Amino acid sequence: MLEIIKRLFKREDKAIPEEVVSDYPSGEMSISWDGETGNFCIKMNVEESDEPSAETLGLLLFHLDNGNLTETLIKAVTYWAEDEEERNPKEPTSKKFSPSAFLAGVLSTWYQSEEVFQAGVNAEQEKQNSLAIDPSEVFNLKQGLKEE
Repeated sequence: MLEIIKRLFKREDKAIPEEVVSDYPSGEMSISWDGETGNFCIKMNVEESDEPSAETLGLLLFHLDNGNLTETLIKAVTYWAEDEEERNPKEPTSKKFSPSAFLAGVLSTWYQSEEVFQAGVNAEQEKQNSLAIDPSEVFNLKQGLKEE
Protein backbone atom coordinates (compact mmCIF):
# COMPACT_ATOMS: atom_id res chain seq x y z
CA MET A 1 0.00 0.00 0.00
CA LEU A 2 2.83 2.37 0.90
CA GLU A 3 4.45 1.90 -2.51
CA ILE A 4 1.17 2.84 -4.22
CA ILE A 5 0.86 5.97 -2.08
CA LYS A 6 4.48 6.90 -2.80
CA ARG A 7 3.96 6.51 -6.56
CA LEU A 8 0.82 8.66 -6.49
CA PHE A 9 2.47 11.56 -4.74
CA LYS A 10 6.10 11.27 -5.84
CA ARG A 11 7.83 14.58 -6.41
CA GLU A 12 8.99 14.94 -9.98
CA ASP A 13 11.83 17.37 -9.31
CA LYS A 14 13.39 17.92 -5.91
CA ALA A 15 15.00 21.15 -7.16
CA ILE A 16 11.62 22.92 -7.23
CA PRO A 17 11.45 25.22 -4.21
CA GLU A 18 8.60 24.55 -1.82
CA GLU A 19 5.65 26.91 -2.12
CA VAL A 20 5.06 26.89 1.62
CA VAL A 21 5.98 30.11 3.37
CA SER A 22 5.44 30.17 7.10
CA ASP A 23 5.48 33.91 7.56
CA TYR A 24 2.64 35.32 5.52
CA PRO A 25 1.82 38.80 6.83
CA SER A 26 -1.95 38.44 7.32
CA GLY A 27 -2.04 35.61 9.82
CA GLU A 28 -1.34 32.04 10.73
CA MET A 29 -3.41 29.01 11.68
CA SER A 30 -1.90 25.99 13.39
CA ILE A 31 -3.30 22.63 14.45
CA SER A 32 -1.68 20.72 17.29
CA TRP A 33 -2.74 17.31 18.60
CA ASP A 34 -2.02 14.72 21.25
CA GLY A 35 -1.78 11.23 19.77
CA GLU A 36 -2.40 9.52 23.11
CA THR A 37 -5.62 11.34 24.07
CA GLY A 38 -6.92 12.40 20.67
CA ASN A 39 -7.23 15.99 21.88
CA PHE A 40 -6.43 18.73 19.40
CA CYS A 41 -6.35 22.50 19.24
CA ILE A 42 -6.63 24.97 16.38
CA LYS A 43 -4.95 28.30 17.00
CA MET A 44 -5.41 31.46 14.99
CA ASN A 45 -3.06 34.41 14.97
CA VAL A 46 -4.54 37.20 12.85
CA GLU A 47 -2.15 40.05 12.13
CA GLU A 48 -4.24 41.90 9.55
CA SER A 49 -7.92 42.11 10.50
CA ASP A 50 -9.07 43.98 7.41
CA GLU A 51 -11.60 43.06 4.74
CA PRO A 52 -9.20 41.37 2.28
CA SER A 53 -7.73 39.25 5.09
CA ALA A 54 -11.22 38.26 6.30
CA GLU A 55 -12.25 37.28 2.76
CA THR A 56 -9.09 35.23 2.22
CA LEU A 57 -9.43 33.41 5.55
CA GLY A 58 -13.12 32.77 4.87
CA LEU A 59 -12.24 31.30 1.47
CA LEU A 60 -9.49 29.16 3.00
CA LEU A 61 -11.89 27.81 5.65
CA PHE A 62 -14.47 27.11 2.94
CA HIS A 63 -11.92 25.07 0.97
CA LEU A 64 -10.80 23.19 4.09
CA ASP A 65 -14.42 22.42 4.97
CA ASN A 66 -15.25 21.14 1.48
CA GLY A 67 -12.15 19.01 1.03
CA ASN A 68 -10.74 21.12 -1.79
CA LEU A 69 -7.33 21.17 -0.11
CA THR A 70 -7.04 17.38 0.09
CA GLU A 71 -4.18 17.20 -2.42
CA THR A 72 -2.32 20.00 -0.63
CA LEU A 73 -2.69 18.28 2.75
CA ILE A 74 -1.55 14.91 1.36
CA LYS A 75 1.46 16.53 -0.27
CA ALA A 76 2.36 18.29 2.99
CA VAL A 77 2.45 15.08 5.03
CA THR A 78 4.17 13.20 2.18
CA TYR A 79 6.89 15.85 1.86
CA TRP A 80 7.35 15.80 5.63
CA ALA A 81 7.88 12.01 5.56
CA GLU A 82 10.35 12.20 2.67
CA ASP A 83 12.31 15.04 4.25
CA GLU A 84 12.31 13.33 7.65
CA GLU A 85 13.68 10.10 6.14
CA GLU A 86 16.45 12.07 4.41
CA ARG A 87 17.38 13.91 7.63
CA ASN A 88 17.13 10.89 9.94
CA PRO A 89 17.77 7.68 7.99
CA LYS A 90 18.36 5.65 11.17
CA GLU A 91 15.98 2.93 12.32
CA PRO A 92 12.97 4.07 14.36
CA THR A 93 12.58 3.01 17.99
CA SER A 94 10.14 0.24 18.85
CA LYS A 95 7.49 2.79 19.82
CA LYS A 96 8.09 5.17 16.92
CA PHE A 97 7.13 4.54 13.28
CA SER A 98 9.47 5.32 10.44
CA PRO A 99 8.31 8.44 8.56
CA SER A 100 7.02 6.33 5.64
CA ALA A 101 5.13 4.00 8.00
CA PHE A 102 3.71 7.04 9.81
CA LEU A 103 2.59 8.48 6.45
CA ALA A 104 0.92 5.18 5.54
CA GLY A 105 -0.88 5.14 8.91
CA VAL A 106 -2.07 8.74 8.51
CA LEU A 107 -3.42 8.19 4.99
CA SER A 108 -4.94 4.82 5.88
CA THR A 109 -6.79 6.30 8.86
CA TRP A 110 -7.90 9.26 6.75
CA TYR A 111 -9.38 7.04 4.01
CA GLN A 112 -10.98 4.60 6.47
CA SER A 113 -12.56 7.50 8.38
CA GLU A 114 -13.86 8.97 5.15
CA GLU A 115 -15.41 5.63 4.16
CA VAL A 116 -17.08 5.20 7.57
CA PHE A 117 -18.35 8.78 7.57
CA GLN A 118 -19.66 8.49 4.01
CA ALA A 119 -21.41 5.20 4.85
CA GLY A 120 -23.13 6.97 7.76
CA VAL A 121 -24.14 9.88 5.53
CA ASN A 122 -25.49 7.50 2.88
CA ALA A 123 -27.48 5.54 5.50
CA GLU A 124 -28.96 8.76 6.90
CA GLN A 125 -29.90 10.01 3.43
CA GLU A 126 -31.52 6.67 2.62
CA LYS A 127 -33.44 6.83 5.89
CA GLN A 128 -34.64 10.38 5.14
CA ASN A 129 -35.67 9.41 1.61
CA SER A 130 -37.68 6.39 2.75
CA LEU A 131 -41.36 6.73 3.51
CA ALA A 132 -42.49 6.86 7.13
CA ILE A 133 -45.29 4.39 6.44
CA ASP A 134 -45.59 1.94 3.58
CA PRO A 135 -48.72 2.94 1.55
CA SER A 136 -49.71 -0.72 1.29
CA GLU A 137 -50.09 -0.79 5.10
CA VAL A 138 -52.40 2.24 5.06
CA PHE A 139 -54.65 0.94 2.31
CA ASN A 140 -54.44 -2.72 3.38
CA LEU A 141 -53.06 -3.70 -0.02
CA LYS A 142 -51.07 -6.57 1.47
CA GLN A 143 -54.26 -7.91 3.09
CA GLY A 144 -55.85 -8.31 -0.35
CA LEU A 145 -52.85 -10.22 -1.64
CA LYS A 146 -52.92 -12.64 1.27
CA GLU A 147 -56.60 -13.55 0.62
CA GLU A 148 -55.95 -14.56 -3.01
